[in-house]
Amino acid sequence: MNNNLLDKEEIHILAEIAYAALDWGDPRYAEVIFSALRFVNPREPGVYIGWALSFLQQNRREDALSVLQKDAVEAGAYNEEVELFTAMTLRQLGLVVESTQRLQRLSREAAAYPVKNVASLVCQDSLPL
Repeated sequence: MNNNLLDKEEIHILAEIAYAALDWGDPRYAEVIFSALRFVNPREPGVYIGWALSFLQQNRREDALSVLQKDAVEAGAYNEEVELFTAMTLRQLGLVVESTQRLQRLSREAAAYPVKNVASLVCQDSLPL
């Protein structure tokens, strides 16, 4: 698969369907779509975040962490948002110290205000996971 098969709008629609599947409680459907989208749009961080969320909804936390730390990095899609979801996934795995260190760093250094804000809230336990 490559970008010539789908245009940007079609990729966006598929991602929206996958996120809707997560909202509807159908993470397996979302998993299949996000897994395929990584071949179509490999440098898009949202693909890996969505894919990880599909694993989290299935209580497959280790798979979610692998997607964020391995697949996103190898594809060149690792950014502050992926780091934020990595930190929150680490927390769900019980790795609170490592999670907190990452969240504190993001709350100080993140360029994107939403990432900085969410990291700060999760650090303060104001935003439950």
